[in-house]
Amino acid sequence: YARLAQWLAGDYDEATVRLVDLLSRADYHALARNEARRIAPDSPWWGAAQRAAALAQRRAGDTAGAIATLKGYLARYPADIDSWVLYGDLLRLAERYDEAVAAYSRAIRQMQERKLRPGWYPFFARGVAFERKGDWPRAEADFLTALKKKPDEADVLNYLGYSWLDRGMRLDEAITLIERAAALKPEDGAIVDSLGWAYYVRGEIDKAVETLERAVLLMPNDPTINEHLGDAYWRAGRYREARFQWAHALAFHPEPDRRKALTRKLQVGLTGAPVRTARTERPGS
Repeated sequence: YARLAQWLAGDYDEATVRLVDLLSRADYHALARNEARRIAPDSPWWGAAQRAAALAQRRAGDTAGAIATLKGYLARYPADIDSWVLYGDLLRLAERYDEAVAAYSRAIRQMQERKLRPGWYPFFARGVAFERKGDWPRAEADFLTALKKKPDEADVLNYLGYSWLDRGMRLDEAITLIERAAALKPEDGAIVDSLGWAYYVRGEIDKAVETLERAVLLMPNDPTINEHLGDAYWRAGRYREARFQWAHALAFHPEPDRRKALTRKLQVGLTGAPVRTARTERPGS
């Protein structure tokens, strides 16, 4: 349909922008970028085309190129709020958190200067960048602002709830937020994992195992979820299954700190005692 619209109206740039996005999602990234070049800089759709082209580069694995595309565009059109937000996203994915915070802050500031009401997303995304760079007070403030703007946004509920849980803060509120997130997105493996981990922290091991097993079914290749399930199995006394899940987690390329922790768990478990293999499952066997 996008191709047909192009054929019927060659100057219908909105159809071309949609085509760029469709091609990119179908993994035709080079074709997507070629289509984006059809839109002239004086078109009102040029900014959207540049964002779509940057996303195509990101999906192709060229995050640095995507950042460069938007950086060049923003140098010419610094008032484009949507592009600042996407620029922040790309910088955050590249783990350039200080720059990401600056990009989101600029987008929020421009909205406020134009008397626009910033939505929830820029605050949430900036909160993630703050959290990743270790500035929890500012991260928490942004998450709470995002939650106030959209109380039923599952990603905000989950991220804030899990962050509190991970820090041992406001545990009852954290679990409530995660339960709300899971009710909104029951098929989201990351959110189901958060719920299972919440039960684990609260000591409800049977519920934790049941929930984390479902999370693994939803996202079987995620190292964190497999590690969490291994921990829950261990606490449930299912030592061989715990070891199996930790080995699975190691196979899915976790971060270096988690790799080290998983290796230790495989050696000594969670209690400091050696992991019991099939031959030593029962004392005295």
